[in-house]
Amino acid sequence: MASVVSFLMQNACAGIRYRLRRELFGESPDSADMTALQEEVLAQPNVRRLLARRHPDGWIGRELHGGEGLDGSVDALLRAGVERTSPVLQGVVPAVLHPSVNPAYRPTFHGGEALDRSGLGGNRSVAAQVLAQLGAAVVTKLGKMTEIPAPVQVDGDADAPYYRPLGLDGEPKNFLKAKPQTDRSKCTGCGVCAALCPMGSISREDPAEVTGVCIKCHACIKACPAGAKYFDDEAFLSHVEMLKQNYQRRAEAEWFI
Repeated sequence: MASVVSFLMQNACAGIRYRLRRELFGESPDSADMTALQEEVLAQPNVRRLLARRHPDGWIGRELHGGEGLDGSVDALLRAGVERTSPVLQGVVPAVLHPSVNPAYRPTFHGGEALDRSGLGGNRSVAAQVLAQLGAAVVTKLGKMTEIPAPVQVDGDADAPYYRPLGLDGEPKNFLKAKPQTDRSKCTGCGVCAALCPMGSISREDPAEVTGVCIKCHACIKACPAGAKYFDDEAFLSHVEMLKQNYQRRAEAEWFI
C-alpha cells in the first residue's frame, strides 16, 4: 500500500496527488503547497473543459442532471481534485438556490417535474444532492457539531411485528407481484413510462411489458400523457383504498435532527 501511494505521489496527475494529500493524509487546503497544487489541478485540460461549461451566475452545465448537466459536472470536478470549498464550486450553491431568470441553461431536467409530482425525487432530489456534495446547509451544520446528539425517540412500538399491508376488510394482502397494466387502445408508445420507471422495469420497445420488479411507485401512471397505465390487482387496489380511507388526515411534520 505504501509503495503504491508513494508511486502515485511522485507520478500521478495533480488531481490525484491533491486528493491523496487532502483525503488520505488530511492536509489543510490552506497551506501554501496545497494552494499551489490546487492551481495545478485547475489548469488540467480535463478540468478546464469542465469549467468551460460555467455560466456567469456560477451554474455549470446545460441543465440540472446528466453527464453534461450540473450534477455530472460537479461530480467530475470533485473527482478531478477541485477543492469543494473553491470559489468555482461554491459559486454553484447560490445558482442552485436562486436560479437566474431566463438562464442560458435548464435548471431542471427532462422528467424531473413528473418525478417531483410523484414524490419520487426529481429536480429537488438532484439539487439537494449537489448541495450536499458541496457541503452546503445541513451538511455544514452537521460538520460544526461538537458533540453527539442524544438518541432520537420516535413514537411507536419497537417490538411490534413487521407491518403487513392490509385491505379494506382489515385482512393482510399480498401484492408483491402486482404490476401496472396498459390500455393498448390509449397507449401511443411514447416511452415516457419507461424513461421514468426508477427500476428500469418497463420495456422501451413495448411499454406494455413490465419485465422487472415493480415497486408500486405509480410514476408511470401519473406521468402517462395518454392515461393508459393502471393497476388491476384486487389485493393492491384494496390496500390503496384502505390507505385513502384511514390516512388522508394531515399530519404535522416532525424533525429528528
